[in-house]
Amino acid sequence: MAQQKRLQIITNFSTKGKYSQCMSHLCHLTGLKRYIFTVIEQCRVLGYVSTIAGRRRYLPNISSTTNRAGRAQAERQAVNTTVQGSAADLVKVATINIQQQLPCGKCCPYTLMYCMFPTHFIVLFQ
Repeated sequence: MAQQKRLQIITNFSTKGKYSQCMSHLCHLTGLKRYIFTVIEQCRVLGYVSTIAGRRRYLPNISSTTNRAGRAQAERQAVNTTVQGSAADLVKVATINIQQQLPCGKCCPYTLMYCMFPTHFIVLFQ
């Protein structure tokens, strides 16, 4: 609630009804809803979620019956890990592949390039 109030002050517009508006959009995106449900159910069965590259994140609170807040957080983390973790895996593989394709500097020393700053979905080469 405090975050909504801060957002309202910073952006200078009301957040009333925004949650229900987001949920109404989610109702129309059945594939997304099915994906979220599948990830959460799979995490409840296995106790972890994994990314495309197979990295695992264990979420013990996903099956909690007493800690509703902890369970809700674990559900959000399950979906977030599969999406953002898999995106990070793809960026990592792409960065490695790009770096392998770059000139090595032996044949032409002025074309030496290296990966300077990989962050999120931006990879800076110099």
